[in-house]
Amino acid sequence: MKPPLQMAMSIANKKSIARLRECLQYARTFEAESDAPLSQDMARAGKVTHFFTLACMLSIDIARGIIKDNGFRPPKTYADSFAVLEEEKILSAQAAASMKKAAAFRNEAAHQTMAIDYDIIQNAVLHNAKDVEAFADEVEKYLEGL
Repeated sequence: MKPPLQMAMSIANKKSIARLRECLQYARTFEAESDAPLSQDMARAGKVTHFFTLACMLSIDIARGIIKDNGFRPPKTYADSFAVLEEEKILSAQAAASMKKAAAFRNEAAHQTMAIDYDIIQNAVLHNAKDVEAFADEVEKYLEGL
């Protein structure tokens, strides 16, 4: 049986992964509500952006939690969190590279340092949400091995 602290960490991460998957599903559902580009429907665009950004943030939170719980080297940036998990053999190189891009996306969306390009967001939800799902799958596999 797992030690109580380890079991509590595993449960917390599993709940976060479930929420991450829920956010991805909401983003996909809102994106699919219409064939129109997101740039032509700001209410829909806001919902899709919110839930996809939240899924990316949850991924970062999960990664940072695993790092802290295991005493791995502290990441320098959100993107570096995924490099740490790759170094520790928790994530594949492909998953880590994809999630570094998700962290960059999260930074742009959260801080809006540039005008939001809803075509990029729509493309991310249609084509890159699977990368966030793959991250969740790899983390779940790691957690099951604890």
